[in-house]
Amino acid sequence: MISIDGLNQEQIEMLDKLWSMDTVEEVNEFRNTLPRFRQQQIDTLMELVIHEVKEEELSLMERYPEAEEMLERLKKDFL
Repeated sequence: MISIDGLNQEQIEMLDKLWSMDTVEEVNEFRNTLPRFRQQQIDTLMELVIHEVKEEELSLMERYPEAEEMLERLKKDFL
């Protein structure tokens, strides 16, 4: 479950509104009807959601193949 701390009531309501939409197109249409500062608020909230999803995915991983591969290449290059 995703949790974002420190949001105010307005931001919570905005995220609830965004979550109620079914498609990215619907979100974009809604976003385009808002003033610029609200569009920026949506952009920021969406970035927070993306960050939290990535954090959640990383916490569930047991291995990090890309990082392991990079470390192996570095070892070969520097040792």
